[in-house]
Amino acid sequence: MKKIHTWILLFSASCTLGLSSLRAQEALPIINVISSGDVNTSEITFDGETICVGNDQGIIRRLAPNNGEVIEVLKNEAITTCGLEYDGEYFIAEAYAKDRLYYLETSDLEVVDSIVPDSFNGYIHGIAWDGALLWYTIFHFGTTDTIYAYDPETMTTEKAPFMDEYSKGVAFDGEYIWISDNSNQSKPLLYKIDRNTFEEVEVYLAPGGKYPNGMTFDGQYLWVSNNQTDSIYQLDIGLETYQKAWVQEQDHIQAYPNPCRDQLFLEFEPAVIGKNFAIYNEMGALIEKRKILHPREVLNTSLCTPGKYFIYIDSKLEELVLMVD
Repeated sequence: MKKIHTWILLFSASCTLGLSSLRAQEALPIINVISSGDVNTSEITFDGETICVGNDQGIIRRLAPNNGEVIEVLKNEAITTCGLEYDGEYFIAEAYAKDRLYYLETSDLEVVDSIVPDSFNGYIHGIAWDGALLWYTIFHFGTTDTIYAYDPETMTTEKAPFMDEYSKGVAFDGEYIWISDNSNQSKPLLYKIDRNTFEEVEVYLAPGGKYPNGMTFDGQYLWVSNNQTDSIYQLDIGLETYQKAWVQEQDHIQAYPNPCRDQLFLEFEPAVIGKNFAIYNEMGALIEKRKILHPREVLNTSLCTPGKYFIYIDSKLEELVLMVD
């Protein structure tokens, strides 16, 4: 019989969950810089442990986030990885000129499945998975780029024009979509986008020069690759850190601070990465549901009404309760 864990969440203040907003500034602070090890870097993604770097020759390198050491090299010549994402179970990558996205085994890049989202009349530069929707940008020669949000369950797509002509990487930070852009090579930018309205929230200078490329999020930091410097930059997007104070420590999840006011940090064991988690209030209403993509997730609790909230992992096979104020 599976062990049942119950944690109670007491939130203070109507409930929207996500990351806290960033302070306006010209450039995000750089925490670390590692070498991409490849002048043809197309995209990057975080697989829960390593920074995975793809190129246009079908090669994916797994790099240690702290120093860029090459942990593993995988190859599938049929996949260009102009876009690359890890959805908690598979890599998702584009095969240029084949007008489709491929789901790949993370161990050997074997193709598991493929999909054909809407409007492949350009080519993908970046992909991000938010646990429900697949976000990507398509570059159209000589025209404004477009942001797409594809629902794999309904096979429907929402889209909106992007404000610039040369979008590159895409990342999801738990609440917002990030897009790198180098249409102005003297001042390349990082855009923070509201995923509900597709509107620009904030804009920052991109690190490393005129060719920002891939983007990914590791649960706390944003990573941006740059083809001019052949480097990958770890950026602080303004998440606060707290000293861990556990009320109850469970097998697969930890939460802090407890009680919390503005932010709740969740840390997951590797065994539950790729599973779904959901949060319900006392009345049984669903507040938030998404796939666990990272070992560390951050929820904005500043707008939540007081009361008990319940976290479930993997369709309530494990019920977790925590006390948050």
